[in-house]
Amino acid sequence: MIRSVVQLLITCVLAGVVYVPTAFASTKRVAVLPLTNSAGAPAKQIAFLTQVIRQEGINALAGGPFQILTQANLESLLPPGKTLADCIDECAIKTGRNLKAHYVITGQLQKAAGSYRLMLGLYATRKGTYLDALTLVGGDVLQLEQQIKRRARAAYATIRTDAQGSRFALGGSGAIVMKKDAPKPITMTKRPRTHEFVAFNSSPSGAWVVLNGQRLCQTPCQRVVPNGEHQVTLQHDCFEARTAKLVVGPGRGTGTSPSLASPPDQPKASARVLGGATTSLPFISKSAPIEVAVQVEGSSSAAVSISDGQRKRKVALDGAKGTIGFALEECAPAASVSQMKATPRELTVSATGYVSVKKAFDVARLDRERWGVTLKAVPSLTVECDDRSAALYQGDQRVGVGQAQLTLDPGEYRFSCGLPNAAESSQSVT
Repeated sequence: MIRSVVQLLITCVLAGVVYVPTAFASTKRVAVLPLTNSAGAPAKQIAFLTQVIRQEGINALAGGPFQILTQANLESLLPPGKTLADCIDECAIKTGRNLKAHYVITGQLQKAAGSYRLMLGLYATRKGTYLDALTLVGGDVLQLEQQIKRRARAAYATIRTDAQGSRFALGGSGAIVMKKDAPKPITMTKRPRTHEFVAFNSSPSGAWVVLNGQRLCQTPCQRVVPNGEHQVTLQHDCFEARTAKLVVGPGRGTGTSPSLASPPDQPKASARVLGGATTSLPFISKSAPIEVAVQVEGSSSAAVSISDGQRKRKVALDGAKGTIGFALEECAPAASVSQMKATPRELTVSATGYVSVKKAFDVARLDRERWGVTLKAVPSLTVECDDRSAALYQGDQRVGVGQAQLTLDPGEYRFSCGLPNAAESSQSVT
């Protein structure tokens, strides 16, 4: 028996045939990182969707030299002193290398206009390249689960295709590899990357991204953009159409362009190149200036406030007279620009001890509007009970015993003696 085996081996060697067992195939590790939760979803739902993506990888890559890393695998492979939470916000390729993974899948769950949006990115860590992206939309987590099961297999097929170059060279299929003449040397030149992965974000979300004059997508979104200089505009009726320069390409460095940063009280927007710079995009609400000429009766000075319900400006007036400038925004702030529309805005002028004055403006039609306001002192009213020992009530609130002097805004008030809400008498204050 032993002699037969030896003879078979000698015959195979002389024939130039070598068997490469499947066990020697190089195992490719695939890391599915926990999803980034930008939608405020419960942690259990995030863990559930992450596990669904891992399970689909196990199904799609079955029979090949692949290992889908579990949560425990990920934590055990991290460098000393690192936790998985430390790595999630790092570059996907760097995180994959920290985990000793050949491929890494990242995802971000976002919510816009009442629907969930799950954006997945797939990267080859050893080559440092972006392979594929997948955007799934669903009304709830169960709909996203069905989307993952329908479409994730195609993304995992990209991993199998990328890995096949080394698979056949190593005999990973367990087949017999014929050794003949030595192959001729091949000179290979690495092709430069011509495109980069760019993520566009805005707060509020839902603005259209216009790239070089063409509508691209609505924020938040991710697209592959050619290298070079591009003109980017965020477009919506409630915001000014301002254009910024976006530079895409390797070796552009990292950081934020300070010249394009929005003022602190304005909405924010940015374009982030994977592994490169983050550029702040101008995202400024449309507004119209208004001048309010204020006069305060019976006072030599006063602190006057002007508010549109969202922003407030306070100014100290000397001589109880002065002009205050204010910028009224066309649209009221909202979480998504889809909820924003041009509506009349109400402006309120107030001061302590004076009756507030309000007025609504159609901001779209304002042209250096000037509004004159006179603030009058809050009226004083004296209320007495026939029985000076009886409790005095304004509605259900006790305001005194027998008599009270009250400072009230204009309106109608009800007073009673002895019991609350007895409504013995009413008084109008003008």
